[in-house]
Amino acid sequence: MKWLRLHGAGIWPWLALIVAGFLAGGRLGAGIVAVAGIAAVLAVGAALAPGRKPQATVQRILPPEPPTAGDDIEVRLEGQLGLGWPIALSRLQDEPPSPLQGGSGPWLLGGSLRVAYVLRAVPRGQYLFNHCRATLRDGLGLLERDIELSLPSELLVYPQRVALPAPARRVQAFGAEEVARGTRDFLPGDRPSRLHAARTAQRGYPQVRESTPPPERARTLLLYCPEASPADVELAISVAASLAEALLEAGLGVGLSLAGASLPPARGPEQRQRMFLEFARATTARLAAANTLPPLPDGHGEPWLILGGRAATRPDPPLHAVTLRVGAELGPDGVTSLGDLVAWARSAES
Repeated sequence: MKWLRLHGAGIWPWLALIVAGFLAGGRLGAGIVAVAGIAAVLAVGAALAPGRKPQATVQRILPPEPPTAGDDIEVRLEGQLGLGWPIALSRLQDEPPSPLQGGSGPWLLGGSLRVAYVLRAVPRGQYLFNHCRATLRDGLGLLERDIELSLPSELLVYPQRVALPAPARRVQAFGAEEVARGTRDFLPGDRPSRLHAARTAQRGYPQVRESTPPPERARTLLLYCPEASPADVELAISVAASLAEALLEAGLGVGLSLAGASLPPARGPEQRQRMFLEFARATTARLAAANTLPPLPDGHGEPWLILGGRAATRPDPPLHAVTLRVGAELGPDGVTSLGDLVAWARSAES
């Protein structure tokens, strides 16, 4: 049977009983051999207890809110494995995705399954758990059987960030007027008042106006870190996450653009959740490999550019309303830590 194996440590006590029975002879020897036979039956019964198609109910308990990079995270698994043979020991082991290290629970009699362990200093990221593993054995440990249990879960670890005052900048360009950018096909949810009659007649399909919201009501954070070190990429992501939280708490619409993700500006906790999901998913390798500035999303508002790596050291960075150079080696002209970001936000607020 798949995953059924003899366990070396359990064979020797059983063999010792057999040998002792033959050496003792007579009724005593027969009794000893009978005990060894019973032990073998118990071992086979324990291994076959769940049947060919094991039925288990297991849940993985993760933190209710996504933790922050560097936190220690407690993970617990609890459940029950259906057994047709009650005299069996079971143990549950979790198998998280790399580079996380799982843990094993205690041996428990019957089908109870339980394990609790701590993930130390977890890096930012999106971690997809797929399965855990239950191991069954008899009391002597003669036979063992591994059962893989499907248990998909997701753990999001948000970047480190710092509380900031919302940088209150007065934007002169465009005043409070929307800036027309063109037209696009009508989509469900578009307001009929935005229909463009001439363009609709020309295209033969309803067209709506696209425009950029007033800059003082919308910001878009652009993250560009070509050839940046992993540490500098993480710092740039933390800078972007800190700014996003501050701007959203100030009631502004905030968008995001980086390699592999683009979000138009929006307000509220839902936008924060969308943005932080992209922050968790972003990989340092992909951001460092980017060789072009990420495009602005629709309705981008005022662009705020966060530069790392080679782009942070250029003498002529792209012109945007706000440009932040990020990197641990930049010196006084750049954001070398989240503490520098706090100082910058306070100066921008004044």
